[in-house]
Amino acid sequence: MGRILPLKPESTEMRTRAYFILFLSLLLYWGCASRAIKWRDWKQLPKEHYALPPYAKYLAGFKIALDPGHGGLGRLPGYKRGPSGKREAIMNLNVALYLKAFLEKAGCDFMISLHHNASSNPQTNFPAVFYHQAPDSSPVSLDLARNIYFGLAEALHLPQISEEGLLADKYIYPAGFGLLRRAHIPA
Repeated sequence: MGRILPLKPESTEMRTRAYFILFLSLLLYWGCASRAIKWRDWKQLPKEHYALPPYAKYLAGFKIALDPGHGGLGRLPGYKRGPSGKREAIMNLNVALYLKAFLEKAGCDFMISLHHNASSNPQTNFPAVFYHQAPDSSPVSLDLARNIYFGLAEALHLPQISEEGLLADKYIYPAGFGLLRRAHIPA
């Protein structure tokens, strides 16, 4: 298995990656803080008018898959809701739709699975980024997860940034998450 060497801080690729990760982190943050969306009106999100940032040109030509998690049974009363009563599936879909609009505007068609995990304990409030860990998995997945995690932690202005929220999926299920296990790209 190859080893990923860290990029030089002054490299254009590193700056581009950092800006992209920061943007994704901010988008996830804004999606969590946006207004509640009723199940029947999720397709009528308010239009966002913005100019594309300069780094968006580096996204052109990429294929990106978005997976707003916790759907399916999300319409049932009481299914996966946070303390505020907002459904996780709706929050995930809200973020995915805004991210989809941005990515299409930037010219790219990627694998990001979005989840908001509710807890009845208000002290449990931290981001978590999962990556697939198996002998045959790409080490790039860990690198991608690490960059997303630290970008998200920075965007959320977390007081302490550690790698506690950077988690291998094998700790939840021995074979890992099916979605990550079957992805043939860094995910």
